[in-house]
Amino acid sequence: MDYSIISVIKKDDLLKIGVAEKLTGWEDEVMSFSPKRFYSEDDVQLLEIQSDIESGNYIALKVVDGLRELELQANRSKEMFKRNNIMKLLEKICYLDYFNIIIKEDDSKIEKEIEYNYNNSSPIYDIIVEALDWDKPLNLKIYKRIPSREFLVNVNDR
Repeated sequence: MDYSIISVIKKDDLLKIGVAEKLTGWEDEVMSFSPKRFYSEDDVQLLEIQSDIESGNYIALKVVDGLRELELQANRSKEMFKRNNIMKLLEKICYLDYFNIIIKEDDSKIEKEIEYNYNNSSPIYDIIVEALDWDKPLNLKIYKRIPSREFLVNVNDR
């Protein structure tokens, strides 16, 4: 299945989860790629995407590599799935105060929204395995404590 994983977090939280911008340079000048590229300390490659975020304090990042492997592991090897670098990053995101994680098939709508509480919710691994299930995939948004309207994001049309 062709799907995307998009995370929306506060820009100030990038370092908390081990994510940094990948920069390029020409002679003595250092500059950002366009669109901006990011990577995690576990080598997950991310790309900043446009969204309907109403505040400049947030950033939407799309996972750009490793999704096929993650999907295969979710359906065939749960132990490898739990050690997957994308899963490690998503688990770190779940410790943040505010976030959205969208997992959806391309050109599909969100079918289910889950307000996530690290202490009271199913483990993030179980939720994502359900979303990536080959027999019955689920397009979902996982979020935590969305602060009023400034944290709205719509990626259904992307």
